[in-house]
Amino acid sequence: MQRAGARTQSFADTARRHLAQSLSLLGNVHLARRSPADAEAAFAKAVPVARLVGLAAVEAEIQASLGRLALSRNDPDGALGHFQDALTLATRVTQVPLLIAIHGGRAQALGAREMYRREI
Repeated sequence: MQRAGARTQSFADTARRHLAQSLSLLGNVHLARRSPADAEAAFAKAVPVARLVGLAAVEAEIQASLGRLALSRNDPDGALGHFQDALTLATRVTQVPLLIAIHGGRAQALGAREMYRREI
């Protein structure tokens, strides 16, 4: 009987893993299609699922996507917060390509913040 319970838990974790990844992908599709509200809704659903299953890499990708979303809304400070969260998570799981993308996003956000300050 314990085996059946373990299999059920394993199946549930696999389903949650796929759900988190699918919602993240959906959010990125909406972001690419310039539908920020839909992207934000998908990411908001994906984050707790990724945390529940312990998918730090997926959560880091979502945080980086939220950083790009904030940049698209001309919110460089919000973007920096998301990129910092993404950096913390990605460093834990050593996702080098993701770390490179996060640092690129941070640089873009810092540049946008500096441009905004000069305009004021």
